[in-house]
Amino acid sequence: MQKYGLIVFCGLALFVLFGCTEKRDFVVSVNGEKLTNEMTSRRVAMMRAVYSRCAPNATPADLKRFAQRLSAGYHKVFINDRLIAGYLVGKGLEVPKAKVNEFRKIALTRFRALGVRKWSGLDKALGRHAPEFSEQVESEARLSFFKEQLLAQNPTNITHAFVEAEIERAKAFNRRADATNAYAYARATNAWNRLRAGEDFGKVAHEMSDIKEERKDRGEWANLDWKQIEPDPLLAKYAHALKPGEYSPPIEADNGLMILRVDKKDESECRMSRIFFQLPMYCRIPTREKLQDRADEAHAEVLFTRKLAELKASAKIVYGNQYVPPKKVDKEAKKRAEAKKAAALEKARKSAIKAKKAMLKQKNAEVSTNAAKKAVGGLEQTQAEKKKQEK
Repeated sequence: MQKYGLIVFCGLALFVLFGCTEKRDFVVSVNGEKLTNEMTSRRVAMMRAVYSRCAPNATPADLKRFAQRLSAGYHKVFINDRLIAGYLVGKGLEVPKAKVNEFRKIALTRFRALGVRKWSGLDKALGRHAPEFSEQVESEARLSFFKEQLLAQNPTNITHAFVEAEIERAKAFNRRADATNAYAYARATNAWNRLRAGEDFGKVAHEMSDIKEERKDRGEWANLDWKQIEPDPLLAKYAHALKPGEYSPPIEADNGLMILRVDKKDESECRMSRIFFQLPMYCRIPTREKLQDRADEAHAEVLFTRKLAELKASAKIVYGNQYVPPKKVDKEAKKRAEAKKAAALEKARKSAIKAKKAMLKQKNAEVSTNAAKKAVGGLEQTQAEKKKQEK
C-alpha cells in the first residue's frame, strides 16, 4: 500500500512540475499582445541598419554595442507603445495623418545623404527593413499625439508675471556678461601694453592667461600644420604675417580674446604661443511663445510619466520565460566594495613593505653581530700571540 502511495505522489509531483507549467515562448505580453523574440530581432536589425547607414564611420564593435543595448531595452518601448495604443483606442482617438507625415519628414532627414527625398525611396535604402522602420515612425507619432492629448486635458498655466520675471532674469544675465566682457578687454589691453613695454611673453602669459595649462606652460599653445590654420581667416592672417618672435594685438577668437606669438614656422607647420582671455556667454532674451513651449514640454513629460504609471498599474503585463529582468546594480554598494578591496590591497602592500624592512633589519643585525664576533676573535688572537712572544 505504501509503495502505491509513493508512486501516486511522484506522479502528482511530475504533473505539477511539467504538466501545469505554462510554456511562454515570448518576451513580454501586454494585455494579451505578445512581443516575441522574432519581433525583437526584426526591430533590432532594422535599427542597426538605419544606424549603419546614417553613421557610415561606425565600426562593427559600435554596431554590436548598439544592438545589444537596444535588444536589452526594447521590451520597455513595446510595453509603453502598447499601453498608449490601447488608451487611444479606448478613448476613440486616432493619430492624424498630418502628425504621421510630420514624423515621416523628420525621419527622411536621416537619409538625405543617401539621396532619399521621398518616403517611397526608403524601400531602396532599407530593403526588407522598410516596413519595420515605418512602424517605428508611426509609434513615435503616436507617442507625440498621446502627450498632446494629455496636455489638452491639463493645459500648462504660465502667468504674465512669470514671463516678465524670466525675461528680466535673462536681461540681468546679459548685463553681468557685459561687465565681464569689458573687464576681459581691459585685461587684454593691459597685457598688450606690457608686451610693448618689453616684458617677457612667457611671464605675461604665466600671470594673465585664463587657460590653466597654457599659463603653466608660459603661453605655449600648439604646433599646427597649415591645413589646420587656413580655414580660420584671422588665424591664417597673423600666422602668415608675423615673423618668429613677433606677436599680434588682441584679436577675437571663439569664446575669447587672444594675443598670438609665432615661435617657429616652416613650409609644413607653424608653432604658436598665445595669451588667452575668456569672454562670457550671452543668452537670448526669450519670447512668451518660447517660454510657453518650454513649459508645455516639461509639463507634458510630467503628465506622461503619471499616466503611464496608471496604465501599467491597471494593465496585465506578463514576462515570458525567455526574459529575465535585469538586476538593479546598487552603485553605492559597488563603490563601498571597491573601496574595501582597495583598502585591503593597500594594507597588504604596507604589511609586505613592513615585513621586508623587518627582514632587512634582522639581516643587517646578523651581519653586524658576525662582524663584531670576528673583530673580538681577532683581538683575542692577537693578545694571545703577544703573550706567547713575551714568554
